[in-house]
Amino acid sequence: MDVVRRQWRGRVSVGAFWLGISGLLVATPAGAAQAAVGDAASVVRAAYIASVQAGASPAYAVAATAQGLAAENPAQGLTAALTVDGIEIGRRDGEAGWRLGMAPLGWGCGATWTEAERVAPTAAGNRVTYARQGVEEWYVNGPLGIEQGFTLAERPCAEGRGEVVVALGLAGGLSAMLSEDGDAVALRDGSGAVVLRYGELHVVDATGKVLPSRLAVEEGRIAIRVDDAGAAYPVVVDPLIEVGQAKILPSDGGAEDYFGYAVAVAGDTAVVGAVQRGDLGALSGAAYVYVRSGERWTEQAKLLADDGSEGARFGAAVAIAGDTVVVGSTGDADAQQRGVAYVFVRSGETWTQQAALVAGTAGALADHFAESVAIAGDTVVVGAYGDSDQAPFAGAAHVFVRAAGAWAPQAKLVGLEEAADHFGRAVAIDGGTVVVGATGDDTAGADAGAAHVFVQSEAGWVPQATLLPSDGALGDGFGSSLAISGGTVVVGARGNDARGTDAGAAYVYVRSGASWSQQAKLVASDGAAGHAFGDVAVWGDTVVVGAFGESSAGSAAGAAYVFGRSGGSWSEHTKLVASDGAAGDGFGAPVAVSGDTVIVGAYADDDLGEASGSAYVFLLENTDVEEDGGCGCVAVGAGGAHGEGGLRSHGAGWLALGLLGLRGVARARRARRA
Repeated sequence: MDVVRRQWRGRVSVGAFWLGISGLLVATPAGAAQAAVGDAASVVRAAYIASVQAGASPAYAVAATAQGLAAENPAQGLTAALTVDGIEIGRRDGEAGWRLGMAPLGWGCGATWTEAERVAPTAAGNRVTYARQGVEEWYVNGPLGIEQGFTLAERPCAEGRGEVVVALGLAGGLSAMLSEDGDAVALRDGSGAVVLRYGELHVVDATGKVLPSRLAVEEGRIAIRVDDAGAAYPVVVDPLIEVGQAKILPSDGGAEDYFGYAVAVAGDTAVVGAVQRGDLGALSGAAYVYVRSGERWTEQAKLLADDGSEGARFGAAVAIAGDTVVVGSTGDADAQQRGVAYVFVRSGETWTQQAALVAGTAGALADHFAESVAIAGDTVVVGAYGDSDQAPFAGAAHVFVRAAGAWAPQAKLVGLEEAADHFGRAVAIDGGTVVVGATGDDTAGADAGAAHVFVQSEAGWVPQATLLPSDGALGDGFGSSLAISGGTVVVGARGNDARGTDAGAAYVYVRSGASWSQQAKLVASDGAAGHAFGDVAVWGDTVVVGAFGESSAGSAAGAAYVFGRSGGSWSEHTKLVASDGAAGDGFGAPVAVSGDTVIVGAYADDDLGEASGSAYVFLLENTDVEEDGGCGCVAVGAGGAHGEGGLRSHGAGWLALGLLGLRGVARARRARRA
């Protein structure tokens, strides 16, 4: 760590270090009002962090070692060593292959600069203090991360000499990248994965006044800049170090809710289903709507069916396009499994139910209608894998269109019309192309599966292709999950045995004209029996595949894998796991990708009670983010371990995820490349 300090020593001008960093914005009257709202939100967020960190269990306590102090962070999956040379952070499991060293280099403003002296840390409970002349550096280890603080007793230079700067040196090989809005620094490993995030910056003076502040990165170092004009000292500078993935929890989550069972997003609005939530009776279900302002998500509405009832499983599937949300409700109180797809629309910030879509006049017994849903503009596709009109459980998919606020059926899509094909297990839509999974198709073997492509023409919806895997075999379940992005379709086959029984695989198909061909078969580099690799999502040249049965963190803890395409070749880029993963979490069912953001659901995570559910947000590097091609839609099926399928379409700004509510205030962040 001392090399960090030596690299900084000898610099003549601190001002040169900050050359080129833009100044703080000057607030207009409207801007001042926005700033006041932002300050209030910052105060609430800081109070929440302080409360959670202060109430940490003994598992977060700091212990003395021969070298200094050490602590573990169970929730974040981190370890920390604190010595006279600063703090060093790593992974608890030791498998990540990265370390972060951090130490303050000094503080000041303009040409006035005080270099940080080396002092030994002291500990009390989960708090560590470095007591220096005029500045106290401190850390609080807790569930939300490793909170860092600097308490400046006095103004480091005369008022009016410029912003106060606290500079931090880094070591260990991680690269630092500032987010677009300057409120966080992403720390990436050699593969480009964001492993740590430095943010949640909150600065207050002695009166509690929030001071304007921002982060900056220069030559691999982090700087905190504070406008202390009119501030009463002491001033407290308070950022947070957390894992690069944000963990998302619902506002009112409880045991067995299965929050994150289905997820969808369009632009700055996201929807997440909690299929077993019991507001209207046991297993009645719910869906939550969240909106993003800057990089912070807040709960806007909780959706319930007007006629919701016990056993409805509302939220088994969700989809969103603009101000329209579709929620699948697959059950009912008398266990008839007819199913309903509910359409909600937004006016301002208010959501109302616009329609309840059913198959025919009232649905049919055991249709399993709405186990999967998709939407593009004014077109909704609803899967009904139990439809038996042509043959028992042959399945179907229904297309509905909206005109002047009224919804009407447009077409009923069917496959080979053979018994138990389960056509409609998963559906996806992108513009004028619909893809439907049929996991029970027997063409390549009993329950090997197939996927059917339909395109819209003047004659209506017509079949274009039937997609089959090159090595399909009995029980593969090909078509259990689907995703489409332009002329690329990805199909999951959780039961494929290439890496062992039910290890799973995913297949990529591309369209040329009206013809489709298999481009690749994707498998996990460490795939093994029972991993159920095959929940899929696609964005351009990036594919994410979940494996909810993967067991590196415990039986069925789960994992997800990111693949990238170069030319026509695909390769595995990284493996994603939950920092606090545990047996049975089901991490990887479902998955979604939007630009450089990946969301992985863990519907059986236990943070808010047994199987309450959660989701995780990851950021990727070198992901091409294109502008919206006009589709503006996303479609998501139930997904998960139950095999009801999941799918995501594409469009700029989409983000499919299980999101935070008012209580689960961890932020889902977005970083766009400059």
